[in-house]
Amino acid sequence: MTNRDYRALPALIFVGAMLMVLMAQPAHAGTYDIQCWKASLFDLDNDGYADMHAHSDDRESVVADAAERLNCPAGYVKARGDCDDNNAKVHPRQYEMFGNGIDDNCNGLVDEPQIRYFPNGAANTSAGFTMKYYVRDQAVLNAFQSPFYSLSYMIEYQELSNTAQTFTTPVQELTNFSNYGAHSRFDVRLSGLKANTVYRARVQLYRTARFQLWDKRNKRISAIPRSYPIGDVSEWYYTSTDGETKLERERTDVVLRGLYEYFLSEHQALTGYRGINYLDGTRYGADKGELWCSEFYSWAVGTQSLAMGHRSNISSLLSFFSAHFARVFSPSQNRLEKAARGDYLALDTNDDGDTNHSAMFLAYDDALGAMW
Repeated sequence: MTNRDYRALPALIFVGAMLMVLMAQPAHAGTYDIQCWKASLFDLDNDGYADMHAHSDDRESVVADAAERLNCPAGYVKARGDCDDNNAKVHPRQYEMFGNGIDDNCNGLVDEPQIRYFPNGAANTSAGFTMKYYVRDQAVLNAFQSPFYSLSYMIEYQELSNTAQTFTTPVQELTNFSNYGAHSRFDVRLSGLKANTVYRARVQLYRTARFQLWDKRNKRISAIPRSYPIGDVSEWYYTSTDGETKLERERTDVVLRGLYEYFLSEHQALTGYRGINYLDGTRYGADKGELWCSEFYSWAVGTQSLAMGHRSNISSLLSFFSAHFARVFSPSQNRLEKAARGDYLALDTNDDGDTNHSAMFLAYDDALGAMW
């Protein structure tokens, strides 16, 4: 992990539910004891997120009904991470605004390029993929419009199976730039990759001098264009290369669908916790307040695989994968059994010996000794 990954969790598990929820125990019939932050103390701007400095010990035990337990009852909040508790437009699931000089989404970056996800990726092949970005920095637009500079970029990327090894492309001219002012966009492509592999990549923009330096004797000082970084690097973009067989292509589709839904939840706030369009897991067939990890996984896989169908609970998912010789993680033995991208993982998150959580496997990171 790099020092920019300040929000990375110790357990690098990409959870199927997209939000790791506490497995609350019923207080009495139809109600649950859950831990929440009091909004009047820790969510001053009422955006649904406690201040990033709120401690877990500051939470209170409250009683909630089934529809409230993933979001907390009125007057309380479930999630934290707000980096400006006096601005309701700033919180972890906000999108980055153009040129305002503010860290809108509390990721430690300011006006960084905003990646766009798509249900089927962006021209993903067995050897590469395209990344599509919105421009969010005024300095980028200024460089594009300047007669003295051109825009360039560099891509940094890693295989999720070994994030200790980082690759970079050369700084090269950005040729695919559409200028719409605050809605400008650009595309970059990464090639020469391994098939059937989950990657993460991010882009740094540069301004490059159009003219070379010459001394008083009319001798060129440097033949190498001078490039300077513009603004912050983008967030990591997660995606997968494709394969050649039907099964490999189906796995790619499942992973890309899962990553797109994750994007809708974590970066667009459309689904999941306080979802604008779909609260909690209602998009995937779950009820409000229902722990919806298995619904998410079966929905994501079912949209791409007719054989999978829709199985809405952990036991039925386990039965399906057992019957189809699943390669799954064994929590009790803490080992990996030849899992492949897109596989179902049944996890024991409270160490009681029983599986209680569903996840989608992306890769086993040899460098970290942990799963994504």
